[in-house]
Amino acid sequence: MSEQFVSEPIHPASGTFDAAGMTRGEPGLPKQFTWRDRPYTVAEVLEVWKEDGPCRNGSPEMYLRKHWYRIRTAEGPEMTVYFERQPRSKRENKKRWWLYTVASQEPVRQAVHERATPLAARRPDGPSGNGSFERDSPGGDSFRERRGCSL
Repeated sequence: MSEQFVSEPIHPASGTFDAAGMTRGEPGLPKQFTWRDRPYTVAEVLEVWKEDGPCRNGSPEMYLRKHWYRIRTAEGPEMTVYFERQPRSKRENKKRWWLYTVASQEPVRQAVHERATPLAARRPDGPSGNGSFERDSPGGDSFRERRGCSL
């Protein structure tokens, strides 16, 4: 399965957010979104993890930066999307959901279900190159991986 780096904003459909996630203080993963003028529906969440990083003002505290989701869409592709807790700039305040990669173009009904390997596990530097990652799979597995910060 090939994986294509995208790094483009997605546009969640109104009223399709996961309310249960929002009650836990997490962003509500949209059940439907648009990317490049094509609608997509989330068929399955394969994996969830979080990324934190140091305070940007120099204090030693660590802050939650991103919520990552590895999903399979009803239209076929497996995608990695993430939610940024803080907008990149005031101008991009509305762009909080991003498509990181697109992995498979197989239709869901023909796809063989296998546990998805997180991007950070495949690449030694992880999605951001530093910080911590906390991953949870739908099967209940959970582990924490700590990476050193390079300044």
